[in-house]
Amino acid sequence: MKLLPLTLIALLTLNASSQEALQKNYDAILKELSADDYTVRSNAQTELEQLSLEHPKAAAQLLYRSYKDHPHPEIRQRSFGALRKLYKAKFTPPKRGYLGVRHDPDILKVDDNRINAVNILEVVQNSPASKAGLKNGDHITAVGDKDLTKTPIREISSAFSAAIKSHPAGSDVTITLYRGGEKMKLKATLGIYEDRFGITPDRQEEEFGLWLKSLEPKKK
Repeated sequence: MKLLPLTLIALLTLNASSQEALQKNYDAILKELSADDYTVRSNAQTELEQLSLEHPKAAAQLLYRSYKDHPHPEIRQRSFGALRKLYKAKFTPPKRGYLGVRHDPDILKVDDNRINAVNILEVVQNSPASKAGLKNGDHITAVGDKDLTKTPIREISSAFSAAIKSHPAGSDVTITLYRGGEKMKLKATLGIYEDRFGITPDRQEEEFGLWLKSLEPKKK
């Protein structure tokens, strides 16, 4: 029989001990959530949400069990509220950046050289691109540190889109471009890529529901 290293045994013991402490703390909070005193219940809710943020994965499972199985209706309701806040704070997918242009690959002549670039066919009205000052006919050669001129022409459009979406929404990105033979740099504050599809409250609720479903215990 293969023996476990002492460091691994210590780690597993510590982990089990931490989980036990978390469970005891959680149970104590749940008890206060059903107290008659409103102040006690309100403080317990704050403690529950703080505990969830400190231990999101473990707390998500505990909260889900309380929401589904606890006999006290107020605890089920408060557990659900804490789950919603936890999802928004820790489990909502990050929003990708959006510029707002329609584009094609192109080969641009600069001095005696020919370089690959992204040709802007259309700038969406009131988009981050429009606000940054991009215009139809601009040739983009770089997004931030991503040099597009070395990208094969057949791949440059997808590389440009990927470069934009790799930056989080709300971030400032430097766009390097040529306009009328002159090299320029413009700074664009990216919008939210997902918003271009009109993410509605119904869709957000659907995504939250799918996350809740992922917390269901796996059937053996």
